[in-house]
Amino acid sequence: MTRASLLIVPFLGLSACQDAESLRVDCADGDAITCYELRVMYQSGEGAALDFAGAASLYEQACDGGDMPGCLNLGFMYATGEGVTEDLARAASLRQQACDGGEVETGIRG
Repeated sequence: MTRASLLIVPFLGLSACQDAESLRVDCADGDAITCYELRVMYQSGEGAALDFAGAASLYEQACDGGDMPGCLNLGFMYATGEGVTEDLARAASLRQQACDGGEVETGIRG
């Protein structure tokens, strides 16, 4: 199982009922839940084309908005270079930010 699939396996069912276009519209309107579902789709390729850069962008948006799982997952993407340029210092900073924000790192989260 790849790292990306570990991120999204528990949440594949969330996106099954909506298509990517409707999620993009709702996400652009500020609906955080649909933004989350959209990034799951981007990482899994289920319901949308694989788009790791798009997923990273949504994780960045979530992290900037105070979503600690978003910070943690973005950190993993920086650690692996998936969707972003590998940057271990940025990865460590994001993972620390998630930890400081109360996110308990028990493995890769989705």
